[in-house]
Amino acid sequence: MQEYMDYNVVMNFWECSLWFFMGVFAYKTLSHILSLGYGIRVFLDLQKTALRVLMAADSDLRNSLLLKYQNLEKSEMSTNELKRLKLSDAQAVVNWREAAILKMLSSVPKSLYRLVRFTNWSEASKVYREMEGEEYER
Repeated sequence: MQEYMDYNVVMNFWECSLWFFMGVFAYKTLSHILSLGYGIRVFLDLQKTALRVLMAADSDLRNSLLLKYQNLEKSEMSTNELKRLKLSDAQAVVNWREAAILKMLSSVPKSLYRLVRFTNWSEASKVYREMEGEEYER
């Protein structure tokens, strides 16, 4: 009878240990999966915020250029000179936009790069409008 009880105690120990370690493994696996999902959500929120800041800066830049041109038209600047200045400013804006997107993309970790849905300013503008539309639909 003693041998039978010892066997049950030992078996219960191994069975309990197995269930314990399976629980630890399940917990670790589930918490890792949930943390990945949370990390992705945080990254997408940061991406949307960064795009919002870039779009606001672009809007302010364009508004300041319009004010500049209105004031220059009132001045004694020639039409040809004003046209050249506008072309130069337009190219500077295009360069700024592309540089801003490239710098943003270069700061994205490789593990999250597949989540970025744009590679240039026009694609970023489209993604931003979609993200803002989704936010207003909620």
